Amino acid sequence: VLPNGLGIMSGSSPSTPPASPSEQEETVLSIGPIDGSALQDLLSGEKVSFILSAKQHTLKLSSLQDTQAEFTLTNGNLINVHVGEESAIDDNADDQPDFIIKLKSVNIASKSTRLLISSL
Repeated sequence: VLPNGLGIMSGSSPSTPPASPSEQEETVLSIGPIDGSALQDLLSGEKVSFILSAKQHTLKLSSLQDTQAEFTLTNGNLINVHVGEESAIDDNADDQPDFIIKLKSVNIASKSTRLLISSL
């Protein structure tokens, strides 16, 4: 025992605390193939999975503010979209847009957004 009353345990290593439930589970909403467009509500941290032109895509609502939201794309890139704004998304880095998202609304109280996902 050390002078301050603390003991040292030999042979032990620092342990990592278990992941919190939010880190263990991620909510993924699957809307399947989109023919034209689809309106989707997302809570902060949720992902939506969809198929356009036979390709799987995901968007995760990473963060939101009063009039904008940040989404993480399938490829890990981030995109910021303001309410009312449309953004053409190149999700596979071929310099060609794959789909369009339009942020319809942000609800800070419920930490949610409504977005329109459209094929080209």
